[in-house]
Amino acid sequence: MTPDSYWIFNKSYKDFLFLVLPAYITIIVAKIIHPTSWVDMVVLFIVFHVIDSGHVYLTFYRTHGHRQERASQSYYLWAPPLILITCALWYLSGGLYFWSFVTYSTLYHNLRQFYGITRWYQKKEGNFSPWPTRFLYSLMITPAVGFHFRNLGELSIYNRQEVFYHPNLTYYKISLAIFMLAMLSWLVYESFCYFKNNRQWSPGRVLSVLTPAAAYSSGLFFGDNYLQIIGPMIVAHGIGYWALMGFSMNRTFANPRLKQFVPAMVILAITALVAGTIEWFGEEFLFSWIEEGSQEFTERLLIALGVGLYLTPLYSHYLFDGFIWKSKHRQAHLIY
Repeated sequence: MTPDSYWIFNKSYKDFLFLVLPAYITIIVAKIIHPTSWVDMVVLFIVFHVIDSGHVYLTFYRTHGHRQERASQSYYLWAPPLILITCALWYLSGGLYFWSFVTYSTLYHNLRQFYGITRWYQKKEGNFSPWPTRFLYSLMITPAVGFHFRNLGELSIYNRQEVFYHPNLTYYKISLAIFMLAMLSWLVYESFCYFKNNRQWSPGRVLSVLTPAAAYSSGLFFGDNYLQIIGPMIVAHGIGYWALMGFSMNRTFANPRLKQFVPAMVILAITALVAGTIEWFGEEFLFSWIEEGSQEFTERLLIALGVGLYLTPLYSHYLFDGFIWKSKHRQAHLIY
């Protein structure tokens, strides 16, 4: 039996609930629903606006919302304005590959979170090896590459040019074959580890590779709509982040209430709901304004500033995550 100390949340059911099941549940739900009823629309709102958009704002509690952390780093003050200005100027200058950068940097950010979770499990077990993360990357990147060779028409998130589509059935099949070969190699590797360790396996580490591989391959290789393609990925990422943020708040905050898992999770859930809803309204207004395509410089400047403001929380989240989850962070010993 796997010791509780081998699980990130120190309880196997919590790891399954927050780090494993969300991806598989979303894969199933995405195959069932169609955006025709109010129930389906609620599901889409929760996935894309509460979980995906909303989780971005949870970083606040480990950065600006944490007094000691806020005082320890000056970049918490100057980075957001710099991000806003950079995004606004890039968009105003014509925005060459602008939305492509947003799409692919988001993919990279998601890859790094799953990488961190796999490494975390290895640390809990006291057994580091480069092979699990190598397999993880291959099982996530191969579907991402193969996705570009599918013929999905004008499917996009921000605009029609953001993804570098190159429909080619042969390349798609090659990508799928490489993925299957990587999966087979990973299974052989884990079988070798199982017998090498006296028929004991590491379920946390195994699931931390299998779950994102399932989310990415099911969506990017076989999904037919937004929810099927990116739903499993963003739910696995967003729910996992929500739980890990709650766990880290328990370990780093002095407030006794925030040292309890459930109250911290409730606060984070409310934050994601409110912030995600507000961003949804802002997004609807901003993109309807963009579609009007005004040629007036003043209006284009205002739109560019709106785009910069829209993306500032996202890239602050990406940037700050690169610091607060590092093993060398000043509070890392409290979390890991």
